[in-house]
Amino acid sequence: MMTALPSLTQDAQGDLERYLGRVKSALRPHPSVDADDVEREIRGHIEAELEGAAAPVTAERLRSVLDRLGSPGDWVPTDELPAWRKLLLQLSSGREDWRLSYLALGLFVGCPLLGPVAPLAFFTSILVARAGLALLDERGEPAGARRWFLYPPLVFIYVDLAVVVVILPPVLLLGLAADPNLPPELLAARDFFFGGLPDPFWLNATLLIAAVAGTWWLGLGLALAGFRRAVRWVFWPFADWFDRRHGLRLALVGIVTAVAAGIVLGVVL
Repeated sequence: MMTALPSLTQDAQGDLERYLGRVKSALRPHPSVDADDVEREIRGHIEAELEGAAAPVTAERLRSVLDRLGSPGDWVPTDELPAWRKLLLQLSSGREDWRLSYLALGLFVGCPLLGPVAPLAFFTSILVARAGLALLDERGEPAGARRWFLYPPLVFIYVDLAVVVVILPPVLLLGLAADPNLPPELLAARDFFFGGLPDPFWLNATLLIAAVAGTWWLGLGLALAGFRRAVRWVFWPFADWFDRRHGLRLALVGIVTAVAAGIVLGVVL
């Protein structure tokens, strides 16, 4: 039987339910631990802490109690955790949980000095940064000043990835058109795209590149609109705002660009 808690405000009740939900989520991979027993223990602690408190208990008052109880992950017995999880908890258990933050930024900044292992250090910094943010999210804690340590490797790779995905095809075509000394294996590709274009070459080549870019953006926008969860996961935690309309906007830009370039190219040719 669950402990009866004092009356809570709506915000406080929501905070309590989220905390208990995260505790149950943390305990789910550990069937040897009874989640109901843990919930009863938590409620008992809260009831004892709030004994004599004025009702209804505010969210601020309840959060101070939850902070003293620790993060939801703290309710998982240490011997139940896998080795990688124990390592993360040890790294994040320093002063103000800054150890993962320091490690992420240190690996990222130190990449230029690490020579042949720089790529490994770079991708490790990304994983550590995401792990640090995931632990904070699990505990319901804001990143606060730690974002200055955790965000740089993520922003760097996310911006590069977005730029490559959005503009790589037109940039490759521009390179084919502009380079007069292409290796033999690329001459066939250049002839395929630009071999039949009349003068003025650069005007017609630009229109063709715009048509290809628009077609690419159309397909990419439709794909992004259909795989919104994948976009949010890949670019987490910066793409929670992304939804179907953003992909459709890119598709609209693409179709307008492709149609306009195609019409002008058809008239010129």
